[in-house]
Amino acid sequence: MLKNAEITLINVYRDRTGSRYYKTRIGGVWWYGRALKFVGEKGLSNAEIYRISIYEDSDYPTPYLPPKEWEALEDKQAAWTLKPGDYICKGDVGGNIEKPSDFLERYESTQVIGVKDLRFGPYWRIEGK
Repeated sequence: MLKNAEITLINVYRDRTGSRYYKTRIGGVWWYGRALKFVGEKGLSNAEIYRISIYEDSDYPTPYLPPKEWEALEDKQAAWTLKPGDYICKGDVGGNIEKPSDFLERYESTQVIGVKDLRFGPYWRIEGK
């Protein structure tokens, strides 16, 4: 298992009052990102893709829960989850988060677009854009 980074996972929780952000620092993960160029309807475009692997033996302070179980928690800081729409930043994100611009402008980051639970592997593979 290749490990080359520490990340901050930012779980997004939305309710009637708006969005709230919950951070979990996770060490010992694999981070891979690259820029792509492709031709679309509007000509040449750029995109970045990310693949992150969080291993079962990575360093995380609280347990993983599937998204529906995490959403039902009263105390969202008691666990973490992985779902499309969450964010992952490379490094340790400090301070309070009230909106995505609090971290998107300061850290290399990606928004989660896909998650595969491959713990028989044993890891979670996250794809981001």
